[in-house]
Amino acid sequence: MRRRKGTLLLSGILMLSLLTIGCSKTKDEGAAAPREVSVLTVQSVKLEATPYYYETSGTLKARSVSQVAPKALGAVTQLLVKSGDRVKAGQLLATLENNDSRQKLAAAEAGYREAAKGMEAASRNLELQEITYERYQRLFASEAIARQQLDQIETQAQIARLEFEKATEGMNRAQALREEARAYDGYTRLLAPTDGIVTEKHLEVGSMLQPGAAAITVEDASSFLVEAYLEESQLGKVALGMPVRILLGAEAAEQSFEGNISEIVPAVDSASRSFLLKVTLAAAPALHTGQYAKVQIALDRRQAMQVPLAALVNKGELTGVYVVDADKRIWYRMLRLGNKQDGQVEVLAGLKSGEQVVVKGVEEAVDGGVVREVNLQ
Repeated sequence: MRRRKGTLLLSGILMLSLLTIGCSKTKDEGAAAPREVSVLTVQSVKLEATPYYYETSGTLKARSVSQVAPKALGAVTQLLVKSGDRVKAGQLLATLENNDSRQKLAAAEAGYREAAKGMEAASRNLELQEITYERYQRLFASEAIARQQLDQIETQAQIARLEFEKATEGMNRAQALREEARAYDGYTRLLAPTDGIVTEKHLEVGSMLQPGAAAITVEDASSFLVEAYLEESQLGKVALGMPVRILLGAEAAEQSFEGNISEIVPAVDSASRSFLLKVTLAAAPALHTGQYAKVQIALDRRQAMQVPLAALVNKGELTGVYVVDADKRIWYRMLRLGNKQDGQVEVLAGLKSGEQVVVKGVEEAVDGGVVREVNLQ
């Protein structure tokens, strides 16, 4: 019996050993080797003096915005433009119906023509009378006529001169009335005040317009402004003429524009503790009123680390880079980022000076992998 128990115990120990060896072998065989990457280019990050950009948001606006409004009551008879159309200064945009102005203009034009004819007749009569008077003076000097005849001709010349002056005044009055009638008739014509783009219209054919009510908005697209609010603490750090970088568009496709500070409104808003800044930009096809803009102002230089934007790797809501350690192992490192400029982004947290960040071959890198060849940029 004892021999049988010993045999069973020995058999159990042997089976347990075999199972242990089998499990160890299975575990070793199942362990995956680190993924190998052939070559990566890295860049060593370090603290260095970089421009400090104060960043805020702003709104893009056309530098000149004109509201076209009628000066007389009337219904719209023609609408010649639509929103988005480019127009030239003086271009006809719309017309209004106003029969009264047309009648006044017709009467003024007729009065002007009548006055012009009267002035022409008075001018010719004056010329004739002056010639006659000169001839009679010579006759009187040669004692060919009596003094009374010369006096009669002289009086006729004076009357002709008075008639000419009267006709001239009548002509001036008729011209003023004509200009007034033309101006009044012009109230029925809405003209573009400047070259630009029609951005809004508040009228249609048949609609009744009130005097002074804005009907069409024309924006001068030759230059733009960005209006931004800065914190009160920045009031003494900015000055007229300072260069400013403006970033427009989605973050993945931002476009950079250079401008200059053209106006500083020093009054600080008591609620937001901020003041208004205006930046002038030259015209560009990508600029449109109402666009959101990032405003970056280089105020100082400070010690900071930067990495290329191309090195960033997004994983869901996380943003980071791949770093390569001394053993050529690749690790994903999450970062806290700051300002972006010139294809670089400031690293506020997540890296140490001297670490090597993958800048080329990022798409091949994998967290926990091994790289065979490392090129230092």
